[in-house]
Amino acid sequence: MLLLVFLFIILIGAQEFYSIFYGLALIILFDYLYSIYTRKGISAVLFTTRKEIFRDEDLRYEIVAQNDTFLPVFNAAVLVKSLDADCKINYIGPFRQFTIEGSKSFEKRGKYELGPVHISSHEPFGLFRWHVDMTSQVHITVFPKIYNSDFVPFLLRNDSGSRILSRQQSTSGSYDIRKYMPGDNLKRVHWKLSAKQDELMVKEYMDSAKNGVNILFDMRKNIYDEKGEEEALSLVLTIVDSFLKRDLKAEILIINDNIRYTTIRNRKDFKDMVDSFVEMKFEGIMKDDLLYRLLLSEGFEPKFIIAPEMSMTVFKMLDTFNCLVLTVVDNENWQDERIITPSKWRGIFEESKSQADIYVFD
Repeated sequence: MLLLVFLFIILIGAQEFYSIFYGLALIILFDYLYSIYTRKGISAVLFTTRKEIFRDEDLRYEIVAQNDTFLPVFNAAVLVKSLDADCKINYIGPFRQFTIEGSKSFEKRGKYELGPVHISSHEPFGLFRWHVDMTSQVHITVFPKIYNSDFVPFLLRNDSGSRILSRQQSTSGSYDIRKYMPGDNLKRVHWKLSAKQDELMVKEYMDSAKNGVNILFDMRKNIYDEKGEEEALSLVLTIVDSFLKRDLKAEILIINDNIRYTTIRNRKDFKDMVDSFVEMKFEGIMKDDLLYRLLLSEGFEPKFIIAPEMSMTVFKMLDTFNCLVLTVVDNENWQDERIITPSKWRGIFEESKSQADIYVFD
């Protein structure tokens, strides 16, 4: 480009002042046209390996930047804020592409739109800088984390835990037949009928509806911090999953903006609950004394209580129902074996070699 400018100056044969003026003007014009042309010819596409992940799980992604012009693109910057991706590309040749790979984990559940892909650059002389946003249509769902852990061996170590497990599912009497769902116990498969139907069918005993575990889940606002909310959701789901593996249903009393009973009998119910937790907010406003009275009036006897920390009301419920309390806050003053603090339940997860594992829907 400089060579063209010098040729122009020589050819016009004008005075030196005008030659410099027109030469600089020509440089600016070429730079401007260069920027306009390369800006229109640049594009980017975002790809992800999955559309659904769990909290703290790595999401693999690729950003492909494409130069569709016959001019090179210098000093390009590619930015995707939602992925914390910020990459500098020194050079993209004509009709070439550049791929950026990375991974991202999310600390909070929810539905996320990834993008836009922001690309900026400038021509070789740096006189004109341009940027463009490539709209992304990539949406992902981040579920609460579910540990691949098992509470049952831990519960068998003390009397309170053994009492919770004392009622097992009936394997006699009348039963219904339904299709097999991932996670169902293979001992319940009706093999003769499955052979006729050419698909797995399982027995669901009528008496089993009476067996299970009651969980009180405190979802009142302003008593958890953001991390505590995520941990509380993970605790509920992990406990329910542990009992489902032993064909025990779970009945959950959720204290939120309204009082809600949820019964989890099978994997379909469990998946529905996981889906509902993705965008469910902690909005309960019930006072402590009313919560205690509610349990007494409803006749609901919790075997597990999920709470941010111990309070006078939680201690009262602990003594009244002789249950287990799982908290998201540690406190060395809580010496009762019925209080399972983060240092304890994280130890349970580590013991089952699943602290780093991520739950996978079959």
